[in-house]
Amino acid sequence: MRKIKTILVGQSGGPTAAINASLAGVIRAGRTHGLRVLGMQNGIQGFLDGRIVDLSRALELDAPASVDIDGGEQNLLLLRKTPSSWLGSCRFKLPEPDKDSPVYQRITERIGEFGIDAILYIGGNDSMDTTDKLS
Repeated sequence: MRKIKTILVGQSGGPTAAINASLAGVIRAGRTHGLRVLGMQNGIQGFLDGRIVDLSRALELDAPASVDIDGGEQNLLLLRKTPSSWLGSCRFKLPEPDKDSPVYQRITERIGEFGIDAILYIGGNDSMDTTDKLS
């Protein structure tokens, strides 16, 4: 069994109160387990275009804490409490899986390029369709 070191998380669909709270939970759990957590900017469409962000850096979670407040932890708390889609959303529907499809070839290239071991996708029904097709 291969050890997971890097996870990729995306958001899709309409922004709700749970979307960013779920993202904050993924980031917190990933950090707790020593994982590198990357984010798709604008969902699977952004991933295909190579728009990936290191979420620990983006939220300043690795920055030294100040005397009064840990800015990174404050950023994570604010993310958890802010209804929206912080990473950005998309309404791009993946085609039916086909290993010869340019879309799936591109996904495979991106997974290798960023060293991704697991993908999580936050959203509703269409997002779960994307997750199913990615699997």
